[in-house]
Amino acid sequence: RPIGWFVGWAEQNDRRVIFARLLVDVKRYPDTPISYVVRDSLIADLPKLAADL
Repeated sequence: RPIGWFVGWAEQNDRRVIFARLLVDVKRYPDTPISYVVRDSLIADLPKLAADL
């Protein structure tokens, strides 16, 4: 079972946002590390997540 993490933070002025995403999947990703898949999905979702803050 592929497991991928992406953890990080973003800062702007005095504001700091810390984020983490975990993906436990049944699908294999032969050409791309699963951490890249997780990173790309988080970046795609980031505008909506930031709007909810």
